[in-house]
Amino acid sequence: MDKTKTNFRQYSAVCFQPMRWLIALFLCLFFSSLTQAQNANEALGDAYFQQEEYAKALATYEDVFSIRPEKGLFEKIIQCYELLDDYRSAEKFTQKFLKKNPRPIDYYLIELGRLQLAQGNKNKADESFKMVLDQIEVQPNTVYQSARFFEEARLLDKALQAYEIAEKKNAQYNFHYQKAQIYGELGEIDKVIDEYLLLIPSSPAYLQTIQFFLAQSLSTDENDPLNIEVKQKIIEQIQLNDNPVFSELLVWVFVQEQNFNGALRQLKALDKRMGRTQYEVYQFADVCLRNQEFSTAIKAYDYITLEVGPKSEFYLLAVLQKLEAQRLEYYSSSKRDSLQLENLIKQYSSVLNSLPLDLNTASSHREWARLQAFEKRQTEEALNKINTLIEIPDPLRAQLDLNLLAYADVLAFSGKYYEAILFYAQVEKARPGTELADEAKFSRAKVAFYQGEFEWATNLFDALKHSVSKVIANDAMAYSLILRDNVGLDTNTEALVFYARAEKLYVRKLYPEALSVLDTLQIGFFDHSLQDEALWMKAKIHLDQKEFEKAVEELKLLLDNFGEDILADEALYTLGLLYQDQLFDNELATEYFSQLLAKHQDSFYTDAARRRIRVLRGEIIP
Repeated sequence: MDKTKTNFRQYSAVCFQPMRWLIALFLCLFFSSLTQAQNANEALGDAYFQQEEYAKALATYEDVFSIRPEKGLFEKIIQCYELLDDYRSAEKFTQKFLKKNPRPIDYYLIELGRLQLAQGNKNKADESFKMVLDQIEVQPNTVYQSARFFEEARLLDKALQAYEIAEKKNAQYNFHYQKAQIYGELGEIDKVIDEYLLLIPSSPAYLQTIQFFLAQSLSTDENDPLNIEVKQKIIEQIQLNDNPVFSELLVWVFVQEQNFNGALRQLKALDKRMGRTQYEVYQFADVCLRNQEFSTAIKAYDYITLEVGPKSEFYLLAVLQKLEAQRLEYYSSSKRDSLQLENLIKQYSSVLNSLPLDLNTASSHREWARLQAFEKRQTEEALNKINTLIEIPDPLRAQLDLNLLAYADVLAFSGKYYEAILFYAQVEKARPGTELADEAKFSRAKVAFYQGEFEWATNLFDALKHSVSKVIANDAMAYSLILRDNVGLDTNTEALVFYARAEKLYVRKLYPEALSVLDTLQIGFFDHSLQDEALWMKAKIHLDQKEFEKAVEELKLLLDNFGEDILADEALYTLGLLYQDQLFDNELATEYFSQLLAKHQDSFYTDAARRRIRVLRGEIIP
């Protein structure tokens, strides 16, 4: 019996196996042809739709949808009904579909509500939307797609409601960003700001997002109502959270208003009230330095050093950085004189004599040496000081290479070029691929230029065109252009030799000698391409010597003869500065700044010129 059964099974397997394959093949072909037919019908519907035969397209789409109920087809059907202005039929079609699919399907319910709203049936629409919102109450994770569908349907108030329900049901949910986006579309700026500020504590990476938004919304007027409201909201968050990100944002708002003193007042008040460590005030002082707000930076450092005193962990840093701020303020002033220089050097001496000479104070000692060399021409005293700094043990070279670079600069200023080159080379070798190495190479290239080694200088400047420092790269490009224009097989370099000699004298502040060489260049090579560079250097020499009327003459000559060349925008800006700050002719200052904006819109100086014009018009306080 068992043997008979076994034989029957074997017989069945042999006889019926091919039939199974045939059935499977038949079903595959059947469903494949059915799918192809459906796709063909959908394509036919698309063709009708393109031809604006919406009734035919609708009938075709509905046939396909009855077999293949997909969201994409549903959208096409509803679109046809809407184009035929038949919202009632669209509603019925949607209701019919939902009856066959009784579980809540958020997209279709939202579409149903939207269609009901379009017919003025608000109560019915609210019932449809409530089913979606009730589902979020039960399953908060459904909010992601439901809220998105509400937004796509432009039902923004319902999307907000969906997010708020989910947040109440699950405290871990955070939809502040999504709500901020919706409030932005609704034009409710105050609520956008509220949501972004609530977002920051948990997601500080969004700080740049809110800064971008505020940059589009805030005024440069600190008294603008929105500006006042934003600052108040940020201060409230600081008091609630004591989060440094909010302090950073508050400073950023003040900087947008160019109200650095206001920012300092707020930071000092918060530092006192909340018992902080002065970190924010110290960081803000650095922001002021970057924005050339030196007087405000000095006030910030004074708060740390004088009001808080040595108990602050930033005390020593603030003492030294105040010297740096005073030095930068001195060099930025167009009205500096010998008395200001003496006062600055006294400040340095007073502070440095009370502190040890070590790696922490090396930077300030180095700048004192530079002042002695470049401003008072006391190069031997400067070299002795820097040599002392070089001898400080510095295994990590935190200050050593900066000291070597300063030593080389003083040697070059003294005319000891070959010795300077050796020190520049040491820095390049020690810091390959860094900005410091590029600075050393740039100085070495200028030495080669001053010595008339133009081919060597050209190679060095060309290598620096891709410097990690944009400033060095741009300066190297400028020198390279001068050399390329004036060095070649058929080019006489005699004029370039005179120009290089004049620049060498200029940087060493041997002004009469430099002017004499420039006179020779202008007379002997009156049609040479270096004439604009000669006029520009003369203007700079007269500026350094406070001979403002003579500087104006040179700059006007430059503009009259070379008004379309590369130095024109800088000449216009400098004339504007001269008339505003030295000659006190605001009308002419405004004229030159305006010319700069009109003729050189891509200039580096456009932002500064625009701000100067606003100051001259009395729009903002300088």
